[in-house]
Amino acid sequence: MINMPNMLMIGAAERNVGKTELACEVIAGHRSAADIVGIKVSTVSEAHGEPTSIGRGRHAVDGPYEIIEEASPPPGKDTARLLAAGAKRVYRIKARREHLREGFKELLRATGGGKLIVCESNSLRLHVFPGIFLLVKRQFSGACKPSAAEVIKFADRLVLFDGHKQDIHPDEFKIIEGKWIWPIDANAVIMAGGNSTRMGTDKTLLQVNGEPLIKHLFRQLHGTFSQVLVSTGENREYDFLDHGRVVYDMACGLGPLAGILSSLENSEKDINFIVACDIPEIPLYLVRQMIASSSGYDCVIPITPSGHLEPLFGIYRKSMIAPVREVLASGHRRVRDIFARVRTNYFKLDDSTALKNLNTLDEYRDYLLEQRHDQI
Repeated sequence: MINMPNMLMIGAAERNVGKTELACEVIAGHRSAADIVGIKVSTVSEAHGEPTSIGRGRHAVDGPYEIIEEASPPPGKDTARLLAAGAKRVYRIKARREHLREGFKELLRATGGGKLIVCESNSLRLHVFPGIFLLVKRQFSGACKPSAAEVIKFADRLVLFDGHKQDIHPDEFKIIEGKWIWPIDANAVIMAGGNSTRMGTDKTLLQVNGEPLIKHLFRQLHGTFSQVLVSTGENREYDFLDHGRVVYDMACGLGPLAGILSSLENSEKDINFIVACDIPEIPLYLVRQMIASSSGYDCVIPITPSGHLEPLFGIYRKSMIAPVREVLASGHRRVRDIFARVRTNYFKLDDSTALKNLNTLDEYRDYLLEQRHDQI
């Protein structure tokens, strides 16, 4: 998966739901803050070795993919609308599905990469992890074309179209340090108080793309959450985390449950996303879905198809403070010991939503190899 926090991607469940209109509104609303590149993606399927057409009235690509800069498209064409909205440059990619990733990487190499992008596509979400992914659907309609059905679970938000407008406004998004950000009214807490016994060295300081792992994690959370707290034991400082706040455990040697308690007590937000420092990539769409499911619950905890809980990738409300104190006072230390005592929503993950943990040096090395593979 190509990580692109500089991309805002817009998909659609069916035709004529205002996908391009929304893309134009986003570009027009943010063009004064930065130069924005618009991208339209069309895919082709192959049947018995022959390409099918791309939608109605369009021609199949001759090779695996085509990249076209639409410098002067005819008025009324979608790409012309993107330019009129203020896009600095606009490109169209037409690719056979199995070559879409290859074609997209070639476009990024040709344009230099790193630019702010607004992209219209469903299928590209299978290859790219954008900063924000919106999927537009018609209100009160169950229609969902196959390319949308493949990626709907990855949507940060299902945008509803009532026939005239969508239920979202471009002002909800921000551009911070070259990334598309959609702020959440919650705090995030990075759990960094472990001993890294299996790793054999401090996990938080492992190098990822030239920076400590904890900074890599912090950068994914900063801006999206109101504040990012770092829960840790005594004698640990993270001065290199600008705008971060270190919270020390209430008592040493009581495990992550004590760190969760101290963090909840120090957090100014009711809703808090708790994440282990050894989960290097944060699927924010999943966090948003978990927060959306937290109404009426004290915590939301992911559970895998095999029944494994992920307590250090969860949503915790401040209503957890008293029950956590009681559990610790009774001599229990496991985080999962608290769930039966509170209102817990077990959030079901599917097989394709596995969270990566770095517990050993081998897992760390494998992760670095994957990162190199996904680089442009």
